[in-house]
Amino acid sequence: MSTRQDVPLGRLTALMLTLSFASACVTWQPVDRLTPETFISTEHPAQIRAVFAGGYEYAEINKPYVFEGKLYGWQDGKLMSGPLYEVQRVEVRKVDAAKTTVGILGVGTLIFLLTEIGKGHI
Repeated sequence: MSTRQDVPLGRLTALMLTLSFASACVTWQPVDRLTPETFISTEHPAQIRAVFAGGYEYAEINKPYVFEGKLYGWQDGKLMSGPLYEVQRVEVRKVDAAKTTVGILGVGTLIFLLTEIGKGHI
């Protein structure tokens, strides 16, 4: 037998799952069409991930800008800078359509099931 208290708990669970899926829908994707300097100077992204030579080390940089061959930006609340030639590529956060679709379908199914369980139909 279900009570009215079961439905709010189900909704809370669905909300928490929705929020966790939302973060999975955004991924770092490389900017291939422009050089790091051109991309940062023309697009003015709010945040980038700079991947350094060798591709093994990276830094997430907020409010990046380029000046006299150096990359500047904020990292962990501190202004940082480094030679632009050390940046192998730049990545930006973009929505991943496939993950978003799967997440929406999964959460929708979960909400439906929780609602039906709350009503006592399942």
